[in-house]
Amino acid sequence: MQLGHKNSSFYKNGFSYLPNFKFQKELKLIRKVLKKNFSKKIKYYNEISIEKLRKISNSSLKEIYRKVNIDKLKSQITEYVAHELSSKNNFYASSYITLLITRPKKSNNLFTEKEYHDFHRETFYAGKKKLNYVKYQMNCWIPVFNISENQNLMYVPFSHKIPDKKIKLKNCKSKIVKKGSISHKLGYLHTQKKIL
Repeated sequence: MQLGHKNSSFYKNGFSYLPNFKFQKELKLIRKVLKKNFSKKIKYYNEISIEKLRKISNSSLKEIYRKVNIDKLKSQITEYVAHELSSKNNFYASSYITLLITRPKKSNNLFTEKEYHDFHRETFYAGKKKLNYVKYQMNCWIPVFNISENQNLMYVPFSHKIPDKKIKLKNCKSKIVKKGSISHKLGYLHTQKKIL
């Protein structure tokens, strides 16, 4: 299955921008939940432990599931992706949604392994049984609030054209994310396959 025409942005760059005007209602509800649950000053969140921050994130995610029509949001995104890629294939939207809260770099203990995902591919974690469909998987990143150059999603340009077998990996067990923990449920990895 080829995703997108060879002249499309997605085919060339490995990503595509989706306008969020179609799901503004859902985004407003998500923002409302997060503003309520993260109502203190930034300094407070920079100083609390990662475990406490993740507990707030986890309760926020549960509240989002209760208050936001996630199925409608997924349907709108899936419909736009199919249109953008000029695809007549059926797309299946995962029920797995993560909420990754990152803190501004204001102290030395931030932006370590605790705070963010390192570069990775979903195929690294698929296993043989799931690989047949995971290799066609696409992730959709929705920044809930405004972003800047210093708080953006990082990627390696044109890396989508590098075959998995040409990427050298090393298994690294997380020192803070345990299997089944709140961090793990939020989408953080307990064992990373680090790109060398």
